[in-house]
Amino acid sequence: MTVAYSGGVGSPDGIGLSGTGLVPLAASPTSLAFGTVSAGNTSSAQTLTLKNNNPSTTLSINVAYSKDYAAASGGTCGASLAGGASCTVNVTFTPDQNGAVNGAVSVTDGVAQSPLVVALSGSGSGFAASPLTFSPTSASFTNVVVGTSSSKNVTVKNVSASSVNITSALGSRDYSASGCVTTLLPSATCVLTVNFNPSNSGSIKGAIAVTNNTSVNPDVLDASGTAILPVTVSPTSVNLGSWIYDEQLSYSDGDEPHCVSSDHLLSCER
Repeated sequence: MTVAYSGGVGSPDGIGLSGTGLVPLAASPTSLAFGTVSAGNTSSAQTLTLKNNNPSTTLSINVAYSKDYAAASGGTCGASLAGGASCTVNVTFTPDQNGAVNGAVSVTDGVAQSPLVVALSGSGSGFAASPLTFSPTSASFTNVVVGTSSSKNVTVKNVSASSVNITSALGSRDYSASGCVTTLLPSATCVLTVNFNPSNSGSIKGAIAVTNNTSVNPDVLDASGTAILPVTVSPTSVNLGSWIYDEQLSYSDGDEPHCVSSDHLLSCER
């Protein structure tokens, strides 16, 4: 804040202001890891706590789960969350394939920075081997600017002795894919193009589900990326220390300054 006054040396004066901003809805913890779960089994439930950081506004919330993750009984979250209140959701993991399976809990609340996304991770084991391989084995993106798009090519190969009919390739969250909707003969390959179009900054995990006519359906390509804002400021703050003006102001009775505040400027006159 700036204080301006007439007839004084050193006008205007600056007054340092500071504060801490909070997102409307927060999650704790910020991610959940389920480890390795064997075929036909479901993990133990893990608990996610949601908190409404606005003390006076009730939020309407909707919780959605991706791929092999689902809600378990015992959670307290409903369709709304009162101001300053917290609630819980319980999450389980039931894999349907070998290897890593990335997912997310997405919570929409109808306000800025919605949805709130909590990353989920786990691995499956004991399933039949996939007839498809990916090279590279995952799609990874680094420092993609929010609102822009980046793409990577992944080679899909049929390593089985039979033809594989691929009918779609669908992405989760900020990922999408194109290509490879075809029939692959044994040892044949195709190119799958993975696109990353981040809507928020930070680390974002997702997946591409490759639908096919085999027992491993869909086959999943993991995707991950980091997103950055278009403009950053460095450093994020500047400390100018303390300054003392070599001036002493005194006012007699009835001579106090009259101050008016307008557009964050405080003007004082005597």
